[in-house]
Amino acid sequence: MKKSVYSLVLMDDVVEAIDRMAYARNTSRSNLINQILAEHVSYVTPQMRMRDIFSCLEQILSEECYQIQSQASESMFSIRSPIRYKYRPTVRYSIELYQKPEELAGELRVSVRSSSQSFLEAIGIFFRWWIQMEEQYLQQIYPEGVPCGYEDGKYRRGFSRLGEETRARQDRSVSLGDVWPGGIQPEGIRPEDIRSGVRQAAEEEKANQNEKVVGMANAIGGYIKVLDRCLKTYFEHQGEPDLAEEISGYYESYLGSGLDLI
Repeated sequence: MKKSVYSLVLMDDVVEAIDRMAYARNTSRSNLINQILAEHVSYVTPQMRMRDIFSCLEQILSEECYQIQSQASESMFSIRSPIRYKYRPTVRYSIELYQKPEELAGELRVSVRSSSQSFLEAIGIFFRWWIQMEEQYLQQIYPEGVPCGYEDGKYRRGFSRLGEETRARQDRSVSLGDVWPGGIQPEGIRPEDIRSGVRQAAEEEKANQNEKVVGMANAIGGYIKVLDRCLKTYFEHQGEPDLAEEISGYYESYLGSGLDLI
């Protein structure tokens, strides 16, 4: 999204208040002013969209046994989850959303903290098997391979925008063309009718944006939940003959839940 430099004349006291607020929110003065102006004119910036997605994601994951981490960036969201294993190792799930998504909307990174070599070897086996399983289930969506990998104890997984584009309506800006076809005002239409139509179009656009936010949060949260559940099942039932079938069943239920992105 293009940005330009503008010259504004502001009161010193206002700038000082803005700087204090920007510091508290871990952002810059320019970015905070941009957000304030965008909110005032009901324009959704990428930062606002990410903030709304993460807020919704936090509500979704707070229902489970996850520890929400302090976020180092407004484009990042991290949680931790314990694993039933010797010395109680934890898994860290970190989500990064892209401000300018092209093929991918964001990426999940999974890392573990443990000094147990046997645990690290076991989790490596799990993720290599998980990658093979996803390749089989998602061949039609990712004919060239799922955007994921595992290296040095870290798993990464990109989220595609394909599901979002097929389920959500296209973005559109509010204009008279949204109210009157062709942008031409028919005779006898009062100004208040135009204002009412513009408000209705704006409300529909806001509802559309909210629907996208909830859809993305549910999709990301759903993937984290199923991955975490399968990982814990793997460690709790290692060596059992029906382990692979049980994990595959969880994954199939996730795929059948209706996804906005994958």
